[in-house]
Amino acid sequence: MAYHLDYRPSSFDNYLGNKATVKSLKALLSKEKHPHTFLFCGESGCGKTTLARIVASFVGCAEADIVEVNLSNNRGIDTAREIIERCQLSPMFGSKIVYILDEAHKSTNEFQNAMLKVLEESPKHVYFILCTTDPNKLIPTVRKRCTPYEIKKLTENETKELLTKIIKDEKIKVSDIVLEKIIKKVDGCPRDSLVLLEKVKDLDEDEVDNAIIDFSNEKEEIISLCRRLLKGCSWNMMANALSKVTDEPETVRRAILGYCSAVLLKEENSRAALIIDCFKSHFYDSGKAGLIAACYEVICG
Repeated sequence: MAYHLDYRPSSFDNYLGNKATVKSLKALLSKEKHPHTFLFCGESGCGKTTLARIVASFVGCAEADIVEVNLSNNRGIDTAREIIERCQLSPMFGSKIVYILDEAHKSTNEFQNAMLKVLEESPKHVYFILCTTDPNKLIPTVRKRCTPYEIKKLTENETKELLTKIIKDEKIKVSDIVLEKIIKKVDGCPRDSLVLLEKVKDLDEDEVDNAIIDFSNEKEEIISLCRRLLKGCSWNMMANALSKVTDEPETVRRAILGYCSAVLLKEENSRAALIIDCFKSHFYDSGKAGLIAACYEVICG
């Protein structure tokens, strides 16, 4: 179970924090005429993409018609052309199509300029939500076409409310001391709160500090990759996880080896041993292709 996925809020009513923003968004979208292009700004992990998916559902977009594009990986004019072409298509299931453009500040100027017209005059069935940690890196003409909202981190009380609910729902035991350590560490990031809770929930109190220190160097995307390798999944799911990993392949390889070694030291696990074997050679020469090939060997080999 991945708490940060299983407990992701799916409506405005169960979205924790940012009450004024949520109220404003809900009121604006309830009007017959409202904007179709939004800009969500805020620190990494504060809930921008989650809120974007809630907006998508609220306007009548089915899950299959939500298109998430990570602009740190697909950042050029070819991506813009593909999006513009797809805007002419009808939704597959719902009444709307919503494009969530994540890491928008990492897109090229060519991408942003190519998108200007469709951002300003999007088809009636199309919405755009740009998510970014650095809106100032977007060209002014893009920012002017968006309705901006700042998404803030949770307060300590809100973080405690979130964690307490999950601890109760999952019937797990976490001491008040450990709970406070998690709250201090995650600094208002709901995603990190849930990932760290899952990491420490089965540890003794004297092991928690080291786990929290290690957490500082881990990326959610790499953790997700490790879990999918261990549990098994379709290649499409693995390819999707790989597309979200932006770290150097060799860094990812070492993280996977460390993760699986820890699993293997805890218990007998033939799949962890297989992964270690597939990832034992470095990726200095093969780079991202080597990482993809190793993942393919584990999933499909």
